[in-house]
Amino acid sequence: MLIIDEVKTGFRVARGGVQELYGVKADLCTFAKAVANGYPISVLAGREDIMRKIGKGVAHGGTYTAHSVSLAAAEKTLDILENTDALDRIAQYGTRLRHGMRAILSARGILTASSAIRR
Repeated sequence: MLIIDEVKTGFRVARGGVQELYGVKADLCTFAKAVANGYPISVLAGREDIMRKIGKGVAHGGTYTAHSVSLAAAEKTLDILENTDALDRIAQYGTRLRHGMRAILSARGILTASSAIRR
């Protein structure tokens, strides 16, 4: 069974997270606040046959369980990610920011290094 933790990468690096970037598909994966643009939420997703086994007899409760604001934020965030070029625009902003910082620091003789995920 392949389990991928997309808490840092899900909905940030690509619509399909690192699974999309690397061409893999997890049996189970986890997501967090990026699903809801920073609102408190966590998600466990996966193959239907596995999820049906997990759900039998399992109860979970917590402060933000089924929290209506977090769920509404998640619904809107996922809609924006699916129907706009938001991730591409964010990647472009990041590229411009890295290049600008490199230019400013290089002009002052400060060596720099940066990294980014290529999409």
